[in-house]
Amino acid sequence: MGIKHYCICFTLAAFSTWSLTTSAAITTKIVGGKASSANQWPWIVALSRKGNDNYQGQFCGGSVISPAWIVTAAHCLEKEKSANINVIYKVLNLKYDVGQVFTVKRIILHPKYNIKNHSNDIALIQLQKPITGVTALPLVTGSSPLVGINAAIIGWGALSEFDSIHSIYPENLYDAVLPIISNAVCKQSPDGAQIVDTMLCAGTSNANIDSCTGDSGGPLVIQQNKQWRLAGITSWGNGCANPGYYGVYTRVSKYVSYINGIMKTNFIALADVNKDKVINSLDKTKKNNDLKAEFQTWVKQCWTTKKPCANINTDAVINQNDYLQRSRRVTTDFNTWRDLYWQPEIR
Repeated sequence: MGIKHYCICFTLAAFSTWSLTTSAAITTKIVGGKASSANQWPWIVALSRKGNDNYQGQFCGGSVISPAWIVTAAHCLEKEKSANINVIYKVLNLKYDVGQVFTVKRIILHPKYNIKNHSNDIALIQLQKPITGVTALPLVTGSSPLVGINAAIIGWGALSEFDSIHSIYPENLYDAVLPIISNAVCKQSPDGAQIVDTMLCAGTSNANIDSCTGDSGGPLVIQQNKQWRLAGITSWGNGCANPGYYGVYTRVSKYVSYINGIMKTNFIALADVNKDKVINSLDKTKKNNDLKAEFQTWVKQCWTTKKPCANINTDAVINQNDYLQRSRRVTTDFNTWRDLYWQPEIR
């Protein structure tokens, strides 16, 4: 089972006009996919590596959820640096449309993202400058499982598994419609053991439609009260449109509080450690000293006395491994703070 840097795949037999109706028995009504039209999906963005044109650089999709924030999949950005990518807005054809290019201020992966089991596959991108006049995509909220609802998937990914294997990607944005299925049904698929309640599955048993390489991080949207809302983030699956398998998406409703909390965070205050209203190297020095002081406090209160708080690796044995692990946290915590809070504010 692998992560899909994901495409909207479809079969020729399924290619026709589609409509969004709510029905549990819609296999014969699902359509494969079609080229999107300009401004049809005004909140979708392409993530592109700098140093390439839009077409060559695009590696994932994302959705604008506020003028300054993009939501995407964590696996798209796990190894990326904010200085190395652009967010491309208002682009339909990656080869011929310039679009609007936005640089990235910071990347925030979910702290509990796990690449091995694909859990918490969600990340946020803060732009250096907000998008003006943007139509932001609202989030699906509430606890409804959404089973039987037809959803649209959108992206620039490969149009078949053959194309994916041979790195053939469309220039134009594509969209398709497919039904959301229950997690119980999804768990019965060959790779269903990894399905948890923070995931959402979509597709049909004959797999006429799916996502594949290039679509990761892009949106799965549904209509509620005649308004598009983000229900899922393209995450993972087994190949592209393989019978018996379903596409798996991050279930956005499970992360609404997390997303809102990140967007409301006062990053400047967290970077200004010494509270002098100036973000500079003095903050780095103080942060490093604070973390070292916390470590010494732990040594005195936990390690020396061999209290339960000394068992850092939770193996029920207090030994040198706990000391080493806790001491390494001084460096890792400092680097995390520097990269996430301090560095973005001094550019």
